[in-house]
Amino acid sequence: TGRAGDIKVQVTVSGGNITAVEILSLDETASKVDAIKQNLIPNIIINQSLDVDAVSGATLTSDGVLDAVKNAVSAAQQ
Repeated sequence: TGRAGDIKVQVTVSGGNITAVEILSLDETASKVDAIKQNLIPNIIINQSLDVDAVSGATLTSDGVLDAVKNAVSAAQQ
């Protein structure tokens, strides 16, 4: 959940690595969504980690996306 409500993502995992994260639902300003797509998501994929810096000015939204990714990966592993 981000500042503006629930966040839904689709995470693609191949060979044990996160290869893609797609935002399915994120009720936030276009500039924040763009910042998440251009900064946060690539950092998750490059680092193969959720321990990445939040997007400046979109900390709550970043945290919500990170939680959504974490939940998606956890659900897929069960």
